[in-house]
Amino acid sequence: MGKKRAAAQTGGMTDEQELNVRRCYAASVQVVDRWIGNILDILEQRGLTQNTVIMFCADHGELLAEHGLLEKKAMYEASVRIPLIISAPWMTQREDCDALAQLMDLAPTCMELAGLPYDKQEMDARSLLALLQGDTSKAAQPHEVQISELLNSQMIFDGRYKWIRNWNDTDELYDLENDPCELTNIIAQHPEIPKALLQYTFRQ
Repeated sequence: MGKKRAAAQTGGMTDEQELNVRRCYAASVQVVDRWIGNILDILEQRGLTQNTVIMFCADHGELLAEHGLLEKKAMYEASVRIPLIISAPWMTQREDCDALAQLMDLAPTCMELAGLPYDKQEMDARSLLALLQGDTSKAAQPHEVQISELLNSQMIFDGRYKWIRNWNDTDELYDLENDPCELTNIIAQHPEIPKALLQYTFRQ
């Protein structure tokens, strides 16, 4: 995507300069980690850990020179695959979950945790509470796909295939199971996959 854009962002950078960008970002993450630790320590000191659900997430990642890009404004994994960590008093051990959750799902999750009513038919978001309580059934899965949008692009991901629709550039399709670094655009070889994913978006 956007060779001209990549050239403009990192074309003149040396390997050392790219490394320094990553170092600065890692330092920022370290500061966040330290302060989250301080908050958790205070909860424990005040005896609130058994009455608190903790949710940690980000709104986006950073490309940090991957694909020749520095900013967040692209639908590659470094930008869209963010941490979502939830800890609740009833959880006794760490478990990883590959459900297709989206940040909007935190709203109904918090409402259910607080015992507040809401109209499920009026929300695209889906509560994650059943997943957090250990329900692994199909009914507990929040979505069939993940969708993310920017002004000039849209991503639809079904758990394996990611279709990136670029309004001002070539569309892209990646098989993240076999190509997790998104290096090979297979959209020309598999036109049937975007056709199937089109049902999940209003932007036909």
